[in-house]
Amino acid sequence: MDLDNDEDTETTDSESESSKDVMSEPGWIHYQPPTYSRQAYPRFPYELIERIMDFLWDDPGAFAGCCLVCHAWYCATRPLFPTMTDRKFTDKTRFMQFVRLLARPRNWPYFKAQLTSLELHRQFAHSWVMHIPVCLLPQIMRLTFCDVDWATINPHPQHFLRLSHCKDSLQFLALYRCRFRSTLDLRRMINALPNLSDVTLDAITFQHPSPPRTDLAMSTVKMAHHKLRGMRIWNPCYDATNSIASGRVRLQGFLDLCSAYPAINDLSFDLWHFTSLPEIEDYLRRFRNLSSLSIHLDCADDTYPDLKSAPVDMAAGGHTDPVHPLRYSLSEIKIGFVSSRCALQLLTLVSPRTCHPRLRTLVIKLADPPCAELIAKVTNILQISGAVLEAFDWRHGST
Repeated sequence: MDLDNDEDTETTDSESESSKDVMSEPGWIHYQPPTYSRQAYPRFPYELIERIMDFLWDDPGAFAGCCLVCHAWYCATRPLFPTMTDRKFTDKTRFMQFVRLLARPRNWPYFKAQLTSLELHRQFAHSWVMHIPVCLLPQIMRLTFCDVDWATINPHPQHFLRLSHCKDSLQFLALYRCRFRSTLDLRRMINALPNLSDVTLDAITFQHPSPPRTDLAMSTVKMAHHKLRGMRIWNPCYDATNSIASGRVRLQGFLDLCSAYPAINDLSFDLWHFTSLPEIEDYLRRFRNLSSLSIHLDCADDTYPDLKSAPVDMAAGGHTDPVHPLRYSLSEIKIGFVSSRCALQLLTLVSPRTCHPRLRTLVIKLADPPCAELIAKVTNILQISGAVLEAFDWRHGST
């Protein structure tokens, strides 16, 4: 008898889990008939339940109460949950619905605990900060922009002034496929948030060339006092309207900006930003406090037809200048999705004896089988740092 009850319980649990999965899928019409404690009670039309929900769309407290009435009320409330819980906005209509929720002062206590991150897409992101109440801005910790063209449409004149209200709380800034007039605009955005701890820059393009590095360093006093610790530079993207040489000038200005923050200790970048190993060496020497280094090659972009040969050529670059290992010690080294020859050349930047006191994590992921020289190099690092090493991940492609 007990076994039968256990089986029934397991069946009920599995059915409830599957129903939750279905409920979470977009495009489904969620319906379940109302339940009553007595059959003698009059039946309440389901259409009236949905009509009641339409009047409560801007009241999170009432929504929470409606969910507890019965299954029918929960199903009627569920389609409106994304308006209150989602923080990813890909169109202006949904974002303005969210703004109307924020416009009610009675909802502020709820959103003060919930509004910690925002992800905004496309052009309406230029004025997002003007629509959110000032009292809620200090709650935002993570901000993401995707596919925003800051070059053709300037931000609202009060954009950076209001953005300063979340300067104490905002710690993570991510920009994906965004376009700026020059690196000065990107620098202005980062400097407006002095407490940022991590910045991700993916496929960033610029309309105009950047100022020389010397001018940039002289005009950025705030960078020396910035608390930025992590910088992720992914997927360089050249503007199709510009020549390759002009694109390299813009890219160099972008790299100069990223290295202008002296407190950075966690750096991650794509090999496509560089053309030679000495160029990578020169760039890494700008970071005095570096402790974590991640170098990888993004092979997901079809715009580069010679991906298979690029890693070796990019690392070597045809240069014969000697490479001097970095003097500071690293606690984390990650090399991913490159050829074994490229990984071998990148490891020449690391002195095993210098890294010995601090090296805790070593990750090497190869796109092809490892060569004998690379195996010998990694073995040497493990022999010196193995006693303090906490994580070692070694993967390579099949033959």
